[in-house]
Amino acid sequence: MSRREFQFREGASHKFWAITVDGKQFTVEFGRAGTKGQAQTKKFASEAAAQEAADKLIAEKTKKGYAEVGAAAVKAAAPAPTPTPAKPKKKAKATEPEAPPPAPSQPAAPTAAVTPVITRAIELDPEDWHRATWRPRQPLPRPSSLPSVAGLPDLSRELGREGISAKDFLALLDDQELVQKSGTAHTEITSWIGRHLFPYLPDRFLKDLRPLLKPHLSPAQWPTDYYKRPAMAFFLAALCGMHAEVLAVVVSLPDDRYGRQDWDDYYHMPQQMVFGLGDAKLVEHHMRRLKLRLRRPEHIRAWLAHTELSCLDYVRDSIQQETNKDEARKTFEIFALVKAPEAAPYMLELKLSSKVPMLARQWLDDNLGNSLAGLIPTASGRGKLAEAALDYLRDAKQRGYADFIAEQLKSAAPEVAAKIRQDVLERVEVVHEAFEDDYAAPAWLRTALTSAGKASALPNWVRTTNLPALTVGERRLNDGQVGWVLAALRQSPLGQPTPLVKAINEHIDPAVRDAFAWKVFDLWMGEGAPPKEKWALLAVGHLGGDASALKLTPLLRAWPGENQHQRAVTGLECLRTIGSDTALMQLNGIAQKLKFQGLKKKAQEFMEAIATDRGMSRTQLEDRIVPDLDLDERGTRVFDFGSRQFTVVLDGDLKPVVRDESGKLKSDLPKPGAKDDADKANAALADWKILKKQLREVIKVQAYRLEQTMITSRRWNIQEFEQLLVHHPLMINLVRRLVWGGYDKKGKLVRTFRVTEEQEYADAKDERATLDGLATAGIVHPLHLSEDERTAWGQVFGDYEIIPPFPQLGRPVFALEPDEMKASEITRFGQVKIPAPALMGTMEKLGWTRGSGDDHGVIVEFLKQFPAADATAILENEDGIMLGGMDYSGDQKIKRCFFLKGMYTPVSYPYHKNLPPLKDIDPLAISEVLADLHTLASKGK
Repeated sequence: MSRREFQFREGASHKFWAITVDGKQFTVEFGRAGTKGQAQTKKFASEAAAQEAADKLIAEKTKKGYAEVGAAAVKAAAPAPTPTPAKPKKKAKATEPEAPPPAPSQPAAPTAAVTPVITRAIELDPEDWHRATWRPRQPLPRPSSLPSVAGLPDLSRELGREGISAKDFLALLDDQELVQKSGTAHTEITSWIGRHLFPYLPDRFLKDLRPLLKPHLSPAQWPTDYYKRPAMAFFLAALCGMHAEVLAVVVSLPDDRYGRQDWDDYYHMPQQMVFGLGDAKLVEHHMRRLKLRLRRPEHIRAWLAHTELSCLDYVRDSIQQETNKDEARKTFEIFALVKAPEAAPYMLELKLSSKVPMLARQWLDDNLGNSLAGLIPTASGRGKLAEAALDYLRDAKQRGYADFIAEQLKSAAPEVAAKIRQDVLERVEVVHEAFEDDYAAPAWLRTALTSAGKASALPNWVRTTNLPALTVGERRLNDGQVGWVLAALRQSPLGQPTPLVKAINEHIDPAVRDAFAWKVFDLWMGEGAPPKEKWALLAVGHLGGDASALKLTPLLRAWPGENQHQRAVTGLECLRTIGSDTALMQLNGIAQKLKFQGLKKKAQEFMEAIATDRGMSRTQLEDRIVPDLDLDERGTRVFDFGSRQFTVVLDGDLKPVVRDESGKLKSDLPKPGAKDDADKANAALADWKILKKQLREVIKVQAYRLEQTMITSRRWNIQEFEQLLVHHPLMINLVRRLVWGGYDKKGKLVRTFRVTEEQEYADAKDERATLDGLATAGIVHPLHLSEDERTAWGQVFGDYEIIPPFPQLGRPVFALEPDEMKASEITRFGQVKIPAPALMGTMEKLGWTRGSGDDHGVIVEFLKQFPAADATAILENEDGIMLGGMDYSGDQKIKRCFFLKGMYTPVSYPYHKNLPPLKDIDPLAISEVLADLHTLASKGK
């Protein structure tokens, strides 16, 4: 054990720092001289590693001006370094903050480069290859002992007895009572036989066994009851190469026999039969045809034994479908036996979306050569996976593997090689020099760092070297300062950032901190999102911006379905904390449409709270949180390449396209040319990439919102209409694709008009119109237009090739039938049967809200509010839908549909009476409800 002590003096500051190395660990002590200070201990894999890390810390301290004291300073072979002279201070700055304590200890970054190696191997056990019974067979040497089937040790011994005859073998397996008593299923026994017995049996034994099994293999004997297990003879036939008999059974199974429910194949385990087919192509065809999952590790082993590297996508799909983390881990561990470039894209997908992201990341790191070679084609494509592959290659380039990547490009397709050279190898990385020490940092950062409190060691999945730089002008925070930022994020609840986090938010560019926060979150997700480290998700709320909000929203929409409701709620809180128009719009989108009612309700509560805080209604808030996305007043935006400029516009389908200087439209920005300004062009490409995502989300949400305003007859006063819609840079793109109505103070329709490209107003004769004398404006419903008016407006829209964002002029209009005019209920759809999932999904898509359910938690009604009509539509479904078992709820009938006066709030076990006559309900509400019922009926049987 060795101990060394150091001191630092500057002005009124007097601090100590000491390090004690003890075997495989060291302890650091630090603080103000004369105090006990603080201590941190860190462990290493070896004594040498501990000493090396200690020497590095000592070098850093002496560089900053710490002088060694005590006996160790006298005994040192070399003289102690001369302290750096204290920087002179002006009297006015006598209170300048002292330097912060040492940064939190961080996981050591890899110090030695790994030589990339490309392999094409599948490291299965020799027994596994025997599952492909069409391969040439060579019995394996019999082991000295065999493991037992769970619950049947005696049976295991007898079955494995050397020299047992085929007849005696079957006789042992015919003891159904023994099997039932043990609780061990046929599938478990035959799985044991397939792995621990058949690979060692001589060919003559299988030859004797086949004729004994043949009488029991009729396809008609395969059970039709999902809960009845097939006879063991079927599985034994699959193991001993009875290809014709097995094929007859497999082809007799209908395409939809399995795969409709997650448990359909649980008792039959038809995978065992498919693995007994006579070649790899047949195995692949029937597994895909029957939609059978590779549920167990043995299934993965058998699949790889048959298909090798040709069908790895099926392994990926099966692992992605597994919702149990332990089961996913077991199957992934077999997939990890594949060591080939072909596996790399699927491993990357599993890293991005599965229950085993940490294991997938580990495979990519452990198989570096295979990962780099396998991800090159993927990185040349488009989409989320391509972006992740590009990030992986760029990181590898930064770590010194550019030459290896370049070598692989020699055998790549020309277009692939060209893209990777441009986007990876030739990509100019902006390098920012780090602040040499805390004194070189700006005053605001020194002050914030000094206020940082005690921090524990950072988790091993986050390293400062793996994170985007936190830049201040032309410099960046050094590793120690970034370590303190991470430590501060760990200590910051949402809405209560520490001074350091607050300072980072105030002084660092939003795009820089957004990229930093998202990378921290991404690393956390790649580690399997350990709950105790959820600060990484909160970091998105603290430092994230619009780009993070757009990427986070799809995840938190999916998390409740993965039993991660609380994580999704935390994600909502992050959107609320980000607080930008884009983030709040995403929050509002969840509040409007989401199948997970718990999260939807929470989002609604957040939106109501935000509206209350701002002193406005929910609808007023929704109008004011539409982001402008840096579009100009005409709804366009220019991207500058220096020598060329491109203007963004929306095409007929409301998708963003760019118009060059000649007026030609392109679906994407071109690659920068030799005459372009590289910095401007690259910045434009990065902004265009984000804008496309933002536009796609905003248009989808706002189009739905505008359609609902037409259905509910919402009106804007003229000032709000022009300010929030006509002159909003983004909303104008939707506004000018619709027919608007102008209304007087009594709500009577005075005139209709459209908004032109010049943001002026025109009528159905294409003559100039004004808003003079109007009190409000709203989207006119076709029910309120005559046939001649609809025709005239249709002609105008046709002439100008205007495509509305949702059906308006051509929207179907429905009315009550004569007998319904005297009734209070609509019952004409009562004979339609609709599967429960289809009913639930369709109603929510159409904007209906599910009721709270009866006292058994079964949904028996849906509702839709019409504020302008002061009525709520109610649809009652017969039998009800069990939320915890929707697939078991059976087909539903539309029992009846009716209206209640006012805005009805769902209650448990609803009971409705004294219904108003349908003829007293606003015809618009009647038309919309009937339209929804027709849509619903189209989904029925």
